[in-house]
Order: sequence, then C-alpha cells, then structure tokens
Amino acid sequence: MTKAIKFLCLFILFTTVFLIYEVNAMAVNTNFSISNITEEKKNTVINNLDISLIEEPSKTTIECFDVNDNGMIALGHTDYNNAIISIYDSNGIFKYGYSFKYNASFGIEWNNDDINIYLIRSDILVVLDPDANVVDVVAVNNTVENDRYKNDCVLSSEKMVGDAKYSLRNNMGILNFVSTSYSQLIKTSSDGEEIILYNVNNFQTIKTIVFVCCAVAFVALAIYTIFKKRS
Repeated sequence: MTKAIKFLCLFILFTTVFLIYEVNAMAVNTNFSISNITEEKKNTVINNLDISLIEEPSKTTIECFDVNDNGMIALGHTDYNNAIISIYDSNGIFKYGYSFKYNASFGIEWNNDDINIYLIRSDILVVLDPDANVVDVVAVNNTVENDRYKNDCVLSSEKMVGDAKYSLRNNMGILNFVSTSYSQLIKTSSDGEEIILYNVNNFQTIKTIVFVCCAVAFVALAIYTIFKKRS
C-alpha cells in the first residue's frame, strides 16, 4: 500500500510539472529559442513597461509589423519615450491598441490571438493578450539562430500570409534613402493587385524633409564654426 501511495504521489508530481511546462510552452508560441526568468524579473519588466490599452492613436510611421493567418494586422510605432502597437482587421480598420514605456527598437509577432513583443535591447519577449494582460515574460537566448530569425522574419519589411504578400514601403522618391521607418503597408494578391491598407506618406515626407533640413543646418553650422575659429 505504501509503495502504491508513493507511486501515485510521484505520478501526480511529474504530471503537474509536465502540465505546467506545456501551458508555458503554449503561452509562448514563437520560433525564438527562449528561457524562463525569475518572477521578480518578470514583475520588474511588467512594471517598467506600464502597458495599457488605448483608443485609436494618431497615425504615424511604422517601425515593425506582423500579419496572422486571419489577416489581422499588428503595426509597431514609436512615440518619443513610448511605444505603440495598433491592431487592425484585414480591411485596415482599427480594432484595439497597446501603449507601453519603451524608447528602443522592438519587434512584434502574432502568437495565436496574443501578441509577442520582442524588446531587442534587453532580449526579453513579452506576451500580451487582446486585453493588455501580460500572459508571460521570457528571455530570448543570445544565439546566431535567434539573431537570424529576428532580422529575416520579425523585423522583415515583407511577409507572406497564404498567397498574399504584405510589404512596408515609402513613396517619397529620393527621400526614401534617408528614412528609417515606413509610411505604407501594402497587400499584394497573387494576381499582382495592390491594396494600400495603411498610409501616412504625407506625414512621413514632411517628417523626413524636416530631418534632412536640420541635419544639413547642423553640418553647415559645424563647418562655419570650424572655419571661423581658423580665420
């Protein structure tokens, strides 16, 4: 009887551990290789990000994006010390969005109905549900494979979903070469038809012109100062 009880206890223990592992694996659906972190570090990340749901924000340029199998679109933007993720349906209609405190580069990917936010500087992956609840926080391992997946997939400006191609692009002529973000999201069907799902090209053009003018003025001022000191 004692052996049977011991066996039953061990069976329950291993089953519980297995189920916990499986639930965690299901929560973090990603092609990154990941590792668990302490609850203390998870809480620190969550508190620092201060994530909240938001109404439709003012449209701004795109830093990163992803599209799921249902055509739902996630767009990542930066706004000074905040980051914003906007969720749109397959027709480009806003559904909901997130705001969080982060002033560095990040990537996003769909995780079923949740969103994975990859905080690149800290190699942390945060999983959010549609109500802005944090499902999990894990570490992204520092590997060559993870770096390749980040650049080729998560941060890619082109993604295939079914037979449709989704592309980020600018339409500013020569100014495209100095832009670090994107103004348009284009869906190209298998027959070559293009649909603009998101467009802030005018805003991006003005922003880029202002940036170029400021850069030219700064360089000109620096050159003038150097020559004035020599004369």
